[in-house]
Amino acid sequence: MKRLERPEKRQLQSIISDIRDGKFAIPTFQREFDWGAKDILELIRSIFEDYYIGTLLFWKVSSENINSLKYEPVYGFEGKFSPEYFVLDGQQRLSALYYALCAPMKNFPHRKNKCFFFIDTQKMLNAEFDKAFFYEWESKRVIELLNNKDQQFENHTFPLGVLGNKDIYLWTKWIDEYRDYWVNKGKKEFKEIGDNLYNNFKDILQDYEISFIELDKSLEMSKVCDIFTRINTRGIELSIFDILNAAFLPKGIELKEDWRKIDLFSPIKKLEEEKMKVYLLQTISILKQSYCSPKYLYYLVPGSKRKIKSNGQIIEDVLIPTKKDFEDMWKLSVQNVELTIRKITNPREFGAIKPKFIPYISIIPAFTAIDFVSKNPSQGDMSNKNNKIAKWYWASIFTNNYSSSVESQATSDFLIMKKWFEDESAVPEVIDQAINDIKNMELKKETSQSSAIYNAIFNLMTINGARDLITFDLPEYSELDDHHIIPQNSLLGKRLGNKVNTILNRIPISDDTNRKVFGVKLPNEYLKGIIECAKDKKKVYEMLESHFISESIVKILLRNPFDIKDFEEFTIEREKLIKDRMLKKLGLLKEEKEEEKKE
Repeated sequence: MKRLERPEKRQLQSIISDIRDGKFAIPTFQREFDWGAKDILELIRSIFEDYYIGTLLFWKVSSENINSLKYEPVYGFEGKFSPEYFVLDGQQRLSALYYALCAPMKNFPHRKNKCFFFIDTQKMLNAEFDKAFFYEWESKRVIELLNNKDQQFENHTFPLGVLGNKDIYLWTKWIDEYRDYWVNKGKKEFKEIGDNLYNNFKDILQDYEISFIELDKSLEMSKVCDIFTRINTRGIELSIFDILNAAFLPKGIELKEDWRKIDLFSPIKKLEEEKMKVYLLQTISILKQSYCSPKYLYYLVPGSKRKIKSNGQIIEDVLIPTKKDFEDMWKLSVQNVELTIRKITNPREFGAIKPKFIPYISIIPAFTAIDFVSKNPSQGDMSNKNNKIAKWYWASIFTNNYSSSVESQATSDFLIMKKWFEDESAVPEVIDQAINDIKNMELKKETSQSSAIYNAIFNLMTINGARDLITFDLPEYSELDDHHIIPQNSLLGKRLGNKVNTILNRIPISDDTNRKVFGVKLPNEYLKGIIECAKDKKKVYEMLESHFISESIVKILLRNPFDIKDFEEFTIEREKLIKDRMLKKLGLLKEEKEEEKKE
């Protein structure tokens, strides 16, 4: 990759000249210029104090890539626009420099008037940088100041817009006139002050250097997408969806509009927007080329060429030929991602009854692609394939496979599952890994409601048909939440500290049931009451069993007094039961028992 790792430097005056001459193009995937006046002031102050302001990232414009993106000039640009560089990182800084140093005739962002930036020359020369730089909003007084040089000289106020004027000698003329103004008033020291001011500005313009990296114009758009996304992980508030939206626009496709057209009641819209927009594209990419990292997503742009190996040779290939081909795939992706989310959130399938209970939403593209190809009738019995998908899903969750390196994991799983559909002996390694991981889990440490394992266990309770503690009926799932068996606000709960929040001390019940049954009572009181009031004790134990609370666990919970030692024993017993249910969900419990007998 040419010059990618070799930052270069340019003089501030060279950067200003290029901005003023319209050489910088801002791709429309960048967010709008939204810095405040204080942000701009801080940037200018940093430059005059010789501080580093970060490295800019440019992509050299070519006859090919200029047709790949929609773009616009920096905010407030005036003049002929002749782009030579796309700004991938640094548009806020460049726009701020242009607005402050070139003073365009455009209102400040989100304001009905302009903003002007100034330097108090006396304070700057005295190194009082905190007070030397200031801004003023457009007003009759400020316009009068800008039009009256004598007033500027009298107040030692230098308009920064002079520094970036097209007349590159305008700032030197200003200093000459400023010096003469005071010398004519008998202030001979201003001969030296004028020289000092000239040297200061000259040093800033010619000696202050801004670091930048320039991507070669021959670099493929797919690699630029990848580079931009890597930069994005280090703090830029943009996603690959934004850059792809700009790449699709010249093809007559507006991804943002396609996203807006998805029904508001779609399950897709209930999950995190920025992630789901990308997941829809990743699903298409997995189905079309098995891969879904950012550099591969670019090949979804209609007509984009990619290089692939075929019969030992490198050839060019087009993944999505036309706009219609992409639109068809987008619709297919939306339909099937919706189906995946409904399956994952179904209380009878995967049990994540609310978005917050989905262990990993990052698994959605892989799940969708795997589920889609499983419907190919040539690949065997559908029931068998559904069973395999369920085993893969739970094994992936129990092993935390979708906590990092998601794109490579999705690719690997998609290819592995396709092979398993065709070959019964090609069982994914993650299944065996899950057995080992479950054995070694310390579920008492799963106290975070954002943990995948925590949510997976809660999902298993939901799938198990956890019944209401009052009516013994199946609940309204939308009303369920995770509540404590030993109440957090009870005296014992407070003594337990964070231990009370373990998933081993949680069950899915409604807020209403939690208030009516639990409160701050311990189980030896509220469970005892439920059992004594029931005409059929067997139904009580069946109801508790639906929450993964066995009769032996009930006996522990009914102990009076019930203390920390009893809590520890309760969690040990419940962990054994839950681990058995985890293995059973993988279809491995029976095999596990047989292995123990052999030993």
